[in-house]
Amino acid sequence: MKKTLAIVLALVMILSLATTAFADETYSITINNETSGYTYVTYQIFAGDYSEGVLSNIVWGSGVSNEGRTALQTKYGVNSAAELAEKLTEDNAAEFAKDVSAYLTDVLTELAYSEGKYSATLAAAGYYLVKNTVIPEGGAYTSYILKVVGAASANHKGNVPTSEKELANTATSYDIGSSIGYVLTGTLPSNYNEYTTYNYKFTDTMSKGLTYNNDAKVWAVNDGTKTEITTNFTITPTVDDETGVTTLVVNCDNLKAIDVIGSGTEIVVEYSATLNEDALTVDKINNTANLEYSNNPYDEGTGTTTTDDVEVYTFTITIDKVDGSDSSKKLEGAEFVLKNESGKYYFWNDEDNKVEWVDTEAAATKLVTDENGAASTKGIAAGNYTLVEIKAPAGYNLLAEGVNVEITNADVSEQVQNNSGSTLPSTGGIGTTLFYIFGGILVVGAVVLLVTKKRMNVA
Repeated sequence: MKKTLAIVLALVMILSLATTAFADETYSITINNETSGYTYVTYQIFAGDYSEGVLSNIVWGSGVSNEGRTALQTKYGVNSAAELAEKLTEDNAAEFAKDVSAYLTDVLTELAYSEGKYSATLAAAGYYLVKNTVIPEGGAYTSYILKVVGAASANHKGNVPTSEKELANTATSYDIGSSIGYVLTGTLPSNYNEYTTYNYKFTDTMSKGLTYNNDAKVWAVNDGTKTEITTNFTITPTVDDETGVTTLVVNCDNLKAIDVIGSGTEIVVEYSATLNEDALTVDKINNTANLEYSNNPYDEGTGTTTTDDVEVYTFTITIDKVDGSDSSKKLEGAEFVLKNESGKYYFWNDEDNKVEWVDTEAAATKLVTDENGAASTKGIAAGNYTLVEIKAPAGYNLLAEGVNVEITNADVSEQVQNNSGSTLPSTGGIGTTLFYIFGGILVVGAVVLLVTKKRMNVA
């Protein structure tokens, strides 16, 4: 019986339905629920005679064991089922439903699903307990006591919380070393007030490329007003030594102990994580999160929301330095600095393993091409950048202008060409020819001058 109780929901209502009986005294129960996959069963708790809207001569129904009848009468201080039925109100119906659930018999009626409704025809008027024995994944248990005097119906009670994980701002790509803000938001079920205790536990799993900053805070949000409730939660980060994955658990054993929380409250967790150098080696830089919550007001049943996944990105720029006339020829020894849109220069801080942006070219990290003509940055955010060549490979001209590079949603490989520099004239080249020409002119001039002088002497 305890196992049976453990799967019973526990939202309980007294619905005194003064519905006029059909002429043929047919009685029925209908639970309105659009979701298929539930199993509802109903037990007759009290039986009686129905006439003109009144249920009289109340006795124990077939759904309660003899042991239960005695135990319940003793607990509630009555001598009969009729006296106990008279004591039932909306204030004590929940407690009674829990009590009677421990003494149910095998005499039950299962409700059939059709077109968003679960229904069954009953043999007689009376009080009936309706409960779930099976719920679909992500569902919630429900139970009712219904006073059936005709065609009784009720809506499924006991929806479940939702949870959402998102970034604290709109950016989705970051430099290595950046702090990234995350927000977890959870709701509460509409029947939260029916619970005596309520467990609430977020589980957030961070990939190897993220380092938790030990700064989580928890808030209760009511109509936009935030109240910090961090001290009511246990916050436990755990790092797996083999995988480097961090699991962050934010748990409260009993939300009901926190005065500012009601059925319309949102529970919000805010924290940050630093993008570390391992982000360059993992397939995805992501967090996954879900919420585990109580789903039975009178027992220890729990459910779990669908896992929500958030990804961030970091990118690299790789320089492919080649000869301008032969791209298969890779050029070693070229030096570049990288400048962002704000005019700052890329600097990789080896001590702290992070990207920084400095004011001067002299302080920037030099990107020097290797024997394969390659040089690259470490992780940087999407954006527009300029590669500035500050030293050309030996025998090549320095680039006169920077090379613009745009990162959108993927790593970038930028081919940069250099051309050979000008060479001095060689012996036998045009330089010697010029000497001959100028020498000939001088000889001709001397001859003309000599002839002219002789003519003047003869005269």
